[in-house]
Amino acid sequence: MGMEYSTIIASVITAGTTLFGMWVEKKYKERKKPDLSDHDYEDLLKPILGQIFEEFDADRINYMSFHNGEKTYDGYSLKNLSMMAEINKDGYQDILMDLQKIPAISFKRVISELRNEHKEDYIVSFETIKNDKLSSLYNGYHMKTIIACKIKNRTKKNPWTGILTIGFNEENKIITEEKLTWLSFQLNRVGELIATSMK
Repeated sequence: MGMEYSTIIASVITAGTTLFGMWVEKKYKERKKPDLSDHDYEDLLKPILGQIFEEFDADRINYMSFHNGEKTYDGYSLKNLSMMAEINKDGYQDILMDLQKIPAISFKRVISELRNEHKEDYIVSFETIKNDKLSSLYNGYHMKTIIACKIKNRTKKNPWTGILTIGFNEENKIITEEKLTWLSFQLNRVGELIATSMK
């Protein structure tokens, strides 16, 4: 009799431990920060990046995501930037693999300008008249004029997830207000796409 009770109690404890472990694992997965590698940003973003690329007759367009370095959590850390999607005009080399796990401080000027921009989520920058390492990077990739844009996931506490950059191999390119207004709506679409993919 005593042996039967012991067996029953042991079985109940084992089953309870197993169920508790499964519950903890489920809760962990629910709270786990999304991993950039969970998503194919190229497939996700190329249609809308293509529309922006064509509208501006750009030479390059790309999306770079903030992450913490090793385990790349989109938007949870502003420590590093990695390029996740790009489109380039024919004759321009792909640079996505060149720009992985770049310390965000390397983009300090653009990040600061986007942070300080109160009204709009973009800046237009003429890189040939700048004199810093970042301008050397942009000019080296034939981006003499850039439009750098803040991409937000408005469902997050820290909504800034990355930077979309439109590049032109033309010095001091004039960008009309009409095009920039159109761009503002597209930036919201990009942010919504990323937010939806993270659910």
